[in-house]
Amino acid sequence: MRVSPIGILATGRPELAATLARQDAALTHPNPVCVAASGAYAAAIAAGIAGADHRAMWSVAHAGAGDDLGGEAVRSCLLAALEAGPADLLRNQGWVLLALGNAFRRLWIGQELAAAVVETVAAGGDTDTNAAICGALLGAAQGREAVPLGWRRQVLACRAVQGASVKHLRPADYWADDALELAEALLAVGAGSTFSR
Repeated sequence: MRVSPIGILATGRPELAATLARQDAALTHPNPVCVAASGAYAAAIAAGIAGADHRAMWSVAHAGAGDDLGGEAVRSCLLAALEAGPADLLRNQGWVLLALGNAFRRLWIGQELAAAVVETVAAGGDTDTNAAICGALLGAAQGREAVPLGWRRQVLACRAVQGASVKHLRPADYWADDALELAEALLAVGAGSTFSR
């Protein structure tokens, strides 16, 4: 889920998004499947933000998975998502292919972002990860207006408040109240940059 911003940075350049996401994932999640899933996912986001439809997003994800053993597993997951999502998000919680399969199934059937996120959370399992991956992918496809206004307001107005149960406030630098500005900055930096591999 942390590679979503790479898709924003590399908007319109899915191959670059896949490369950067694979490099990023390899730092802390070197399992070949995690690396391949990150590449596929970021590639789809980069394509979606640039205006690709769900079929094109799926295609660049399939290509962005790479040709190694991890890529083979991710491509199988993407193919399965054309027919059905994961049967159970509770078993093997945290496994990237569950989250990826769920998100791409919901993308493929054209489900609205809000319903997809709510249903993903209701399915249980690693709910925050699964919902974040689903929400970012569908957000790339449907645009930020697909995120309900109330949800956007909650995120953009969220600030840490000192309270009896709060011993250490999250520093302001880590609040999400500037999420839109950060996304715009990533778009601007990405549009004006050439990245070396």
